[in-house]
Amino acid sequence: DPRVIGAIVPMTGRARQIGQHVSRGLMLASGSEVVGPPDSDAPQLVLRDDGGDPARAAQAVEDLVSEQRAIAIIGPLEGQAARLAAQRAQELGVPLIALVPDPSVTDPGAMVFRLVPSPRDEALALVRAATARGATRFAILRPDNGYGRAMQEAFTAAAREAGGEVVADEHYEAGATSFGTIISTLAAASFDALFVPDNGRQLNLVAPALAAAGLWSTRAGQSAPRGGRGIALLAPSVAIDPRILRSSRYFQGALFASWFHAPTASGSGRAFAD
Repeated sequence: DPRVIGAIVPMTGRARQIGQHVSRGLMLASGSEVVGPPDSDAPQLVLRDDGGDPARAAQAVEDLVSEQRAIAIIGPLEGQAARLAAQRAQELGVPLIALVPDPSVTDPGAMVFRLVPSPRDEALALVRAATARGATRFAILRPDNGYGRAMQEAFTAAAREAGGEVVADEHYEAGATSFGTIISTLAAASFDALFVPDNGRQLNLVAPALAAAGLWSTRAGQSAPRGGRGIALLAPSVAIDPRILRSSRYFQGALFASWFHAPTASGSGRAFAD
């Protein structure tokens, strides 16, 4: 049935809060929360709770295909559950869009896609875009948490792979609101591009602090304000936030990784877009 979209999310278990957020987003996207009867061609969203259990996730794929006749499935949200669900979806020939960053989830075959990029995916995209502008020396300013460390490792490897060098790596406490001392230390280093792997709220605090220390994100070929030094500011997809646009003075020429952009998709992404 081309109107039926299946979704596998953890409504119970340890990831239930994330599952509830995803469920609400899916319902809004499908129009399920609109008052009154849906249009005849409106998508019908069918949710299944896997509770984070891989076996339940695989069974949910079976149910959504054989009983609900879903034309495609979104989810699951956890690694092993996503891998088993992807394998079953491939066997049944139904497209599945997994919501995990693990690249191995797409291994079963051409029917399985991944919406969320891995740290390596985003780091490579940012490094390539920055090197295309002439950057060879990179710096990292990151939160001291699991995400910050994972992105730091991925970015360092990507820079090395591109023939570049990470010349400075500074970190701050996750959720910090003051960066003066750390950024002063960072400003003493010589680099072309700065990678800040944090969310939009934090980046909106970091960027003015960088400018105060004389480090200005600038467009390629343009100069920084008088007394400042122009750099390329690099950020992951989690930093994309409307508040960034309202502070555009500090984000001129900044490069953001994107989850998915159809015109530039390649590989399995191109196949999905087609």
